[in-house]
Amino acid sequence: MWRLPSKLYCQQKIAFALSVRNLLKGNTMLNEEILLRRKNLITIPDSAGRTNVGVIAAANLNLQEYGYTLSAEAIRTFINTNYLVSSAILSQVQQFARKAKGLGDGLAHPMYPNFPQQVAEAAWSELYINAILHYFTVFVADVTGASNVVYMPRYVKNYRGPLTKSNDVPLTVLNVIAAREIGPIMRKLQTQLVTSNTSVSAQDKADIRELVDMGFLIDRTVEIPNKENRAVYAGALVSHRDAILEDWFKTGTDVLRLATAMSDGDVSLAENTKFRSFKRFERRLLMGLLRRDKNIQESFARDRERFKRLAERLHPNEFKGMECRNLRNAFKILKAGARLETFAGTVEGLLSTGQVANAAGLLTTRPGEFARRLDHLLRAVIGQSNNAFERKDYTQEIIDLFLNVVDKVSTPVLLQVLTHFKNRNKDSMRVVMPKGEVSKIYVLDDERGGISSSLLTDLILGIEASLVSRFSNLDDLGKVYIDPKLKNYLVPFSQRSASASLRTITRGSKVPFATDKDTIRFFIHWKNTDAKNDYNRGRVDLDLSAVMYSADWKNQGNVSYFNLRRGEYSSYYGKPTYTAVHSGDITDAPRGAAEFIDVDIPSMLRTGVRYIAMSVNMFAGPEGLHQVPECFAGWMLRNEPQSGEVFEPKTVADRIDITSQASKMVVPMVIDLQNREMIWVDSEVSGVPRFGSNVANQADKLATVAQAFTRISKTNLYDLLNLHAQGRGVLVHSERNADTVFSTEKGFQFDLATIASEYLGD
Repeated sequence: MWRLPSKLYCQQKIAFALSVRNLLKGNTMLNEEILLRRKNLITIPDSAGRTNVGVIAAANLNLQEYGYTLSAEAIRTFINTNYLVSSAILSQVQQFARKAKGLGDGLAHPMYPNFPQQVAEAAWSELYINAILHYFTVFVADVTGASNVVYMPRYVKNYRGPLTKSNDVPLTVLNVIAAREIGPIMRKLQTQLVTSNTSVSAQDKADIRELVDMGFLIDRTVEIPNKENRAVYAGALVSHRDAILEDWFKTGTDVLRLATAMSDGDVSLAENTKFRSFKRFERRLLMGLLRRDKNIQESFARDRERFKRLAERLHPNEFKGMECRNLRNAFKILKAGARLETFAGTVEGLLSTGQVANAAGLLTTRPGEFARRLDHLLRAVIGQSNNAFERKDYTQEIIDLFLNVVDKVSTPVLLQVLTHFKNRNKDSMRVVMPKGEVSKIYVLDDERGGISSSLLTDLILGIEASLVSRFSNLDDLGKVYIDPKLKNYLVPFSQRSASASLRTITRGSKVPFATDKDTIRFFIHWKNTDAKNDYNRGRVDLDLSAVMYSADWKNQGNVSYFNLRRGEYSSYYGKPTYTAVHSGDITDAPRGAAEFIDVDIPSMLRTGVRYIAMSVNMFAGPEGLHQVPECFAGWMLRNEPQSGEVFEPKTVADRIDITSQASKMVVPMVIDLQNREMIWVDSEVSGVPRFGSNVANQADKLATVAQAFTRISKTNLYDLLNLHAQGRGVLVHSERNADTVFSTEKGFQFDLATIASEYLGD
């Protein structure tokens, strides 16, 4: 007898139908992308059915072209999943793999399809005429708006043959997870991101917000040590009208960060933010939090102009209650422009009058500030002791004062202070990375005076003892093996300006690459914008360049849009051989464009080149590179570069999103050919003019930036983990005998969320 289906059955069918519809429309749940990007996991909804093995095999072959492959369990799961769901998910995974390796919806064809041989063998006149015709017709297109007139040379593409066996790379295995099982993983990930003891990247902040949107919240008893991450998380909660803890916001500056996060601004407060119009309940919340700051006028004095702009959005006079009276008066004083004393101002006043010891005593009330000013204080005291009128040396007294409060300094700050003083007298170059969401770097000559080795030893031993002591309170690690290769990877103290990339790497880290491949292939890929710009039709012109330097950083030439080859003549068949070749300058990318540079490592070394700086310059386009769609840069390792396609996604070693907001020139990476290391830079080159800039007239600036990253002194992962091993276990030198293993082979160096939340805690 036929019966009506149950209510539960109907609900399940409706949910399944909606999920299929969303999948087919491309409305991928972001948690799937997060899990793919961070954990190599594919989420599959419960949808019993059957998918033809041939469909899965074809999809997996496509994935393998991008360097990924399905696990055996994933294949079995897809076989037993509804065909529509399997097809939609596999399509989305392929799209993710495409983007991960430096492609989006655009094309990645070079100007010369038989690159690199075609460019290496072409006459200079042929290359010159092609470039001139291309530039002229692009100019005509800009004037007339008719983009179909743009000239591109037409060549028959020769048969290239498949990639040779020597180009094989290990594939990344993708596993599956049922939708019902993602909860614990996502909550743990959210906890790691939010409780990170360092600032996180823009991608991490976006993930925090999206995880809140999905309902993945952290336990309220868990402490959030980093003020920036706290503001981002609380801002996401406020947008959902979820409750936040008042104890998270103890000062007016904390509240200012929250208002900045709610306005999608720079929570580091390094860049100005245009505050949005807040809703009534949001203004009431912010006013209530500001009221908790007993020293609100000092907070106002630290950031007077930003608080004035916030006041314009809060309308404090609308809040008439007695509890807001003091806050309203503080805003009136702020608006009147009265001079307000700050803690920093008091310290500066003492230092300016030579009262260094008194300044140090005052700084003991704020240990973090003491740590940041310690070098300055020591230099000031040394200067006094060298003065004929002041012979008392307070250096030991200041060090003792600091060591008395060292346990109250946060772990990230303490580690940075430790590394700073370990390298204090060793280098003549200072590398400064200012706080902010824009990746800038400044290189200064170190004109500071030296500090005696005995004082530095006392200070270093005291800091190390404090760190080992605090780490000893964490869970025991037993016998610990630490891979020596972790010395190449730096601790992620600040990732706020880090660009999204295939592998998350801390700036300045040195990533070894294979010794059995002799060609490095740099690439960029981008598309025109939809919005009109200076050229009135959304045209974007990016230039890929490589600048060569000797071991002592003397310029050895470049390969760029105006110089497609760098080479030498030899007797080999009477033809020239080239150490580097450019694929041709494309200045218009309506359907996407790509440029490539091949660098032959052995011939570069023979001609005295050790370092190569990869540079991306925007010659024409919008205000910032962050407005360019699908803007990627990366590098591949190849043997027999004429085999396989010019762009073979599975050979991409690293890919970075180019998202600079300020500069027109970016250095993604520097290659040390002698040591076979890629040095992760991801930094803008400051002071580059909007027009007329290229690697020829900016070579000195590029050299300064590149040199700084080869000599940067930052705490590495090996040293951090060694301190943990001293406090939490016993260090052993064999992986086989260890209870806990920290290995580059297992990718520990790329799990920055775990490192920042579990190994940088206080």
